[in-house]
Order: sequence, then structure tokens, then C-alpha cells
Amino acid sequence: MKVVGDRFAPIPRVVHQIWKSPDVPDHWRAFHASWRTHLPGWEHRLWSDEARRALVAERYPGFLATYDAFPREIQRVDASKYLILHAHGGVYADLDCECLKPIDPLIAPGGAIVGRTRDGVIECAFFGSAPGHALWTQVVEELGSPPLSARLLRGMPGFDCSHVLLSTGTQMLRRAVRRYASRPGAAHGDGLTIYEPKYFSVRSWLDRYEPFPDDGEAFVHHHYTDSWLKPDERRVHQYFTRRHVRKALAAAVTVGVLGAIAWIW
Repeated sequence: MKVVGDRFAPIPRVVHQIWKSPDVPDHWRAFHASWRTHLPGWEHRLWSDEARRALVAERYPGFLATYDAFPREIQRVDASKYLILHAHGGVYADLDCECLKPIDPLIAPGGAIVGRTRDGVIECAFFGSAPGHALWTQVVEELGSPPLSARLLRGMPGFDCSHVLLSTGTQMLRRAVRRYASRPGAAHGDGLTIYEPKYFSVRSWLDRYEPFPDDGEAFVHHHYTDSWLKPDERRVHQYFTRRHVRKALAAAVTVGVLGAIAWIW
């Protein structure tokens, strides 16, 4: 666990989630219900597409043009996650996140909380903060100026999803957290706690088809349903798992060794 800053305002007991309408799809209803089961005294809010845009228009009018210009809806969803917490505070959870037990110990430090995954990125399916936290100001800066790599991948068939990750998703959030933690005066700013993977990023995206560890330490399970991927991206990315990567590397090493033996003989 890494802690930055020394101002830790309390995190409100509010769970924010996002769906286009009040009717959560059947395959997510059990996960959605788990938050009410384990956090009965909390406020639970489901944000529709209309409500999200209204928040941006009313509270962040200077960002509205950027918000509307995102080429994919998932980017607007990502951006609104951060703005919802900046405006209201609380915790945000994707609909494919399952609450396993009360999360009060996670939010106890106050300030902002995020988790690092086993893949080395920052989990953007679950996080929390006090309202007005400065981390989200850094995030908005990142949203408005995606790196060259993100711009080059925009619209590329099968890989446009990498543009999403770099511009509004996990890679962007990792960039924002790193810059926030290393900025001048970080030690005397709004506090940020970066949790280890075992608490709510126990199964990374590369391990998404593997069983969850049964060690009792996790508060949240992210099920990685990848519902935002386009069909061509889904076909490509089904092979991006730790198991497939290891097999590919093993095959490449085998071919290289056999090639070297053949060349020597």
C-alpha cells in the first residue's frame, strides 16, 4: 500500500454505478444487488446516460465539448465516473464488480482510494474519494490531452480499444495517478491511498478467465465482462490472457532453439 499527501477528508457512504437506464441487465443484477446486501446503510445511485450528461453540462460546462466529442460511449462513461466522484464523492463500481463484504475498512483512510492491478495499471472499475478531490483535476487534464500513442490508435480496426484505455481508461488513470503522486507539494495535498491488488484487483485483465483466489482478503471482485468491446476487438482480445502469452513465448523460444540447432548442424 502506498500513501501520498496529508489531507484525508472522509469519503461519503455512497455507491455510484452507471447504466443507460434504470433497468440493469439480468447478467449483472446479482452483482448490482451485492452492493445493497453488504452496504445496507449506504446510499446507492444508478446514473443514466441523460443524468451523466446533465452533470457535465451543469457542473463542468468547460468540459462538455470534450465529453461530447469522444468517439465512443465507453469514453463518456469513463469520464463521467471521475466527474461523479469529484462532484459528489463516494465510491464508484462498474456493474461487473461484485461486493463481497463491507468496504468500510477500504474507505477508512479518507482522501481518495485506488487499486493497482497485477498488470501494473490502476483499476478503473472501482475507486473512491471525498468530493472535490484534486486527483480528479489531474484526471481531467489527462482526458483533455491524450498522448500521441492514443491518437495514433484511434479508429484502428481491432485496436481502437487501446485508444480507449490510453485516453480514458486504465492506462490514462495510471498516468494521472503517477503524475499526481509525483507533483511538487504532493506530500501536503489531498491524500491518496494506492492499494495492493489483493484487496480489489485480485484477478487482472490478463487473468480474467482464471478462478479468483480464495484467500478471503478481497473486498471486491471485478469480473471483467468487457461488454464495451466491439465484436472485432472481442475476437482479438480473447487471446490476450496470461496463459496465451506464456504459450506464445514458449512456442517462440522452442522455434528459436530448433532453428539454432538446425543452423549449427
